[in-house]
Amino acid sequence: MITPSQPNASEYLEIICQKLPVVKNILNTFGHMSLGVYTERFNRPPCPAVQSRDDIRQAAFDQIDPVLGENIATRTANDLMASGTVMTTTHLGIDYFANSVQGNLIYGAGILTGRRKGTTIPIFCFGNVPLNSSTFARGLLVYGTGLGVSRKLPLRLPVFPDSEKRTMASLAKPFTMAMQRRAIKKTNAWKKENLISGTTAATILSLLEYEYAHDAVLNQDSYAAQAMIVNRMLGKRMLKTSEYLPDIVYLEIEKITAFLLDNDLNHENSLAYRIFFNPKLRDIIIQHLDGCPGCWHVEKLNARDTATGKPDGTATGTIFFWGIDDYGCRVPLLLKSIKGDLHLCGRDDRGDLCTMNFTRDELMQALEKQKLLPSLFTCFLLICFARGFNCVGGVFKAHI
Repeated sequence: MITPSQPNASEYLEIICQKLPVVKNILNTFGHMSLGVYTERFNRPPCPAVQSRDDIRQAAFDQIDPVLGENIATRTANDLMASGTVMTTTHLGIDYFANSVQGNLIYGAGILTGRRKGTTIPIFCFGNVPLNSSTFARGLLVYGTGLGVSRKLPLRLPVFPDSEKRTMASLAKPFTMAMQRRAIKKTNAWKKENLISGTTAATILSLLEYEYAHDAVLNQDSYAAQAMIVNRMLGKRMLKTSEYLPDIVYLEIEKITAFLLDNDLNHENSLAYRIFFNPKLRDIIIQHLDGCPGCWHVEKLNARDTATGKPDGTATGTIFFWGIDDYGCRVPLLLKSIKGDLHLCGRDDRGDLCTMNFTRDELMQALEKQKLLPSLFTCFLLICFARGFNCVGGVFKAHI
């Protein structure tokens, strides 16, 4: 029997360019450059902003300090303020997803090679994805299998139990020693079954027995804090031979945004206040961004709101914020008037209705109590448009 030949690297690249025209455009425009020269393009001043960027420093510091300490928090906040760009396409979690790990290293190449000043690589990550998403914050993604094993990669090695798979990463409780031990047991079983090589198994076991079992990790009160510590430790593993050894620091972009909103919604001239509470401007924004990626689908949100029983799972996006139900899962929200007052309304996946007044005080209380999470639109509104950061990352934001 003749086995069909596998595509070579150039054929794979051609497939990628067909599926993602933006990649083809990047290669046509910048393909002649070395990676080092290309990444120099990230070293540019901020975009013109309508508001001061100064509060970004405090937002970053406050998130890092309780977890990694004052020294790293200060250095990260200073590096963030000195840069005009920030990586913004990573998902919250201990990161093994090849796309984001490689993208983050490319983004930080200037610091890794000494071309750019700085001792940290700040990464803004989104926590509004479930633990079981493609980036698999629920556990480890394993790209290496045993000899002769033909199986779709990456393999998924869970740490959190199946019952937690739909919980948003930002709301997940910390993993425990018992979960870590179950992951060790499964790794050994995979090795015995020859699903993974001995080298791969040894690497996984080393991670689980050191990084995951470290007292500083197990003593945290949230998975988000655990992920910040472990991602920094993984960075040290990857970069230990580098002459320049920066700290890779993952920050939750929704927490940064909530901190900024607390200030902006107290000032009527801020961009967020105008868009949220100026009826004419708000209606224009909702209308013109209806159906845009990362925004909302008003018709689908209306259909979900008026449906009986469980929603059908149609992707709807959300207007300005995600709601959070009692199970830590996100709820798409629609803005609508009820008895003359504006409300955020939505139905969770069980069909239960959640409603809250769309006022400054209600929004901030809900953010503090973890009943709301800023949407992708709101995050970029405050960080990119209001404060002028060039937000990079991923194949859809590679051209800056």
